[in-house]
Amino acid sequence: MLTFVLVGLGLTGLSAGHRRVISTGIGRSALPLFIATGGAGFIAAGVFPQDPSHGFPLGTPDGPAAVTSWHASVHIIAAIIGFSALAIAAVIALVRAIRQHRPLAAAGNAVVALVLLVPVDPDIASIQVAVTGLFAFGWCTATAVRLLRLATAIPTR
Repeated sequence: MLTFVLVGLGLTGLSAGHRRVISTGIGRSALPLFIATGGAGFIAAGVFPQDPSHGFPLGTPDGPAAVTSWHASVHIIAAIIGFSALAIAAVIALVRAIRQHRPLAAAGNAVVALVLLVPVDPDIASIQVAVTGLFAFGWCTATAVRLLRLATAIPTR
């Protein structure tokens, strides 16, 4: 639960950094909005826990939970909103990269957006969500590094 909340807070910080560093070009307002929406989704997913199922946590029988609780439903919806918002942010970043003639960045953003938009298969949901998380948060890390480089390259007044 704490991990989800911390990730959400990190995304909120990334959103603020993006808004501060990027002041021109397509998506300058939309990108931070979708990153912040992703952050809010992950915070909500952390506050409302998932039901034990499919062998998680350890000792839980394999297979789905007998009944889905209301808080597990909120968790699932919040996670869907979080990942979808990051997918939209990656698409916006893709368009920015294309317009800035940065083909490697465009390809990376395209791959991340596609991975985030693949529907979750219930039979492999745990693995799929873990892999999706690697792509999503790798993308967030790369975005943060790029923003840091841009911020330090800007001459101070």
